[in-house]
Amino acid sequence: MTDETTHRPEVAVFDINGTLIEKNVGVTFVKHLFFRGRMRWLTVVKILLLYPWVRLGLLDFRYAILMGGWALDGLTPEQARQEADLCFEETMRHRLYKKGLEEIAACRACGMRIVLATGGVASIARPFGRLVQADDVIAAESEQHHGRLGPKLQQPIPYQEGKRDQVLAHIKEAVGDSARITFYTDKAKDLPLLEAVDVPVAVNADDALVRYVKGRGGRVVFFV
Repeated sequence: MTDETTHRPEVAVFDINGTLIEKNVGVTFVKHLFFRGRMRWLTVVKILLLYPWVRLGLLDFRYAILMGGWALDGLTPEQARQEADLCFEETMRHRLYKKGLEEIAACRACGMRIVLATGGVASIARPFGRLVQADDVIAAESEQHHGRLGPKLQQPIPYQEGKRDQVLAHIKEAVGDSARITFYTDKAKDLPLLEAVDVPVAVNADDALVRYVKGRGGRVVFFV
């Protein structure tokens, strides 16, 4: 048997919200843009009207992801990057779970490819990627018009089945069909991707997700 058939490239995929950091990074970034006066006032009104419905579970969380795109409407990519870097340094960097960072370092030391995958907008996801030296960051990307970001996100957004499809397609392109994938997440909304990977890992998860992961022979970990 050749080495090519016995060795499978290893990929570790990490969700961000609730997995590497307690806060929802998309919501935190929207608040940052609001207090910095970087959002159009009609966007502010729309988000203030709709977000409580998301919090109550009366609107699917998909709308919270879409709001991240609305909040960037009218900014240049460079302005969005600058605001995201500022938000990350001021608000998020020091709230990351130390154990999560250690897990990523351990995976990298084992030769695994590191992928961050989140429904948050790419502007705020990329600083996390730079900090942990991720090989790839999969996040929601805004449509662009005449050098500025528009309110719409490119479809499909990385949420539920869309997240699964984007992650699997990216890994297939990057390392091929044979990759052995480990996926870390805290939320049941990531079940489509959890069901598709080789090693599911529940992070700070509720009982239902823990039972599912244990039933698959996966791991249960706690990041603090």
